[in-house]
Amino acid sequence: MGIFEAVLATIKSKISPLFSKLRLWTKPSYIKNHLLVKIREYLNHLFNLRPEHKQDYYCFGRWMVSRKLAALLIVFTAAVSLYVIFALKPERTDQAFGQIETYRYNAVPLKFKSGRVAILGKSGYLAYEGEVDGGAANGEGILYAPDGDVVYRGAFVENQYSGEGKRYYDSNSLWYEGSFAENQFAGEGKLYRENGTLEYEGSFAAGLKDGHGILYDGSGSRIYEGSFHRDSIVYEELLGRTASELSAMYSGRKLVYTSASEYCVYLPEINAVYRAHSGENTLEGEWTADGIYVLKQSVDLEGNILDGIPQVSTAVGTPVYEGNTAVTLPDAVAINAIAGKEGIQNSGVRMETTQLLEDCMRVDAYDNSHLTYLYRFDTEKYVYTFFCTEKNGGFDFYLLEEKDIR
Repeated sequence: MGIFEAVLATIKSKISPLFSKLRLWTKPSYIKNHLLVKIREYLNHLFNLRPEHKQDYYCFGRWMVSRKLAALLIVFTAAVSLYVIFALKPERTDQAFGQIETYRYNAVPLKFKSGRVAILGKSGYLAYEGEVDGGAANGEGILYAPDGDVVYRGAFVENQYSGEGKRYYDSNSLWYEGSFAENQFAGEGKLYRENGTLEYEGSFAAGLKDGHGILYDGSGSRIYEGSFHRDSIVYEELLGRTASELSAMYSGRKLVYTSASEYCVYLPEINAVYRAHSGENTLEGEWTADGIYVLKQSVDLEGNILDGIPQVSTAVGTPVYEGNTAVTLPDAVAINAIAGKEGIQNSGVRMETTQLLEDCMRVDAYDNSHLTYLYRFDTEKYVYTFFCTEKNGGFDFYLLEEKDIR
């Protein structure tokens, strides 16, 4: 080995450890581990609240408080104070919202706010403007849809429509105005069609027509005044009424059918036909309704809406009669009134008539051999007769009569 090689070998032996250390110190894993160790040591020192010397205390008379603990408490108190200052500040005050404080729907400060505010929905649209208390809509306010249309305007209690208010269709036309409870129509109010015409005014319960009310047709003219239950007319109250009383209740279109011995009136705007008997032996001398044909494929019985014979049998028991029966004139009028409607296969009853007046027909003849399948059920006060096109299935309409308890 020459002198030059010997010198190189000596230099290499001295420099190699240095390069090895440099490679170690520049490795990411080494740097990461070293930093973690230093951070851990610093945190242990920072949170080691146990003083080691007398100068590590603040003295207040006989009380001694660790300087580190006092510093941490000061930092913590300052952080909380800053959070409260910025958190309780409204998100913005916007000219478009009438210079009222505006919050996002999930803002913590809103839970402590009382008074008039604007609340933004999840996507940032104006969702509510009005009075709040305890983070909930309480008092007068307006609820908006994302497109800016008004959904509801009126009184709120704990984020629910409650009290007097107005509800709107998606088209922004008025749907209902009146009393609300728990987001539903309840109490006295008016119901409108989407085209703006009045449909009903009167009592509501649980969002449905319930109680005394008045129905209107599409032109706003009064059709019917009487009692309602769960959105349906209480047809039972038509029984026993004279023709003049029924005319006072129902002022819509009607068509009278009369023959030598039978009389009935079709009331198309309330889906009913009433059958009447002569009043010649009474003081009033008027025809009186003794049967109401309800031209609907469901019935309200025992607190349930039923649409089939099996359900009716379950509710009120075994039918007192079942079988084919030849039709009467009122039966035929009811059958013809619903013939051809969707879901009804009955083709109608042949009838020969002469028009006496615009709304009065004399029946000269009808097919009284036409058979219809009936189920008759007795309840405590009424007799229900269901007209069917099949056994043990649905029904096309039903006849309501008072039960003869003599």
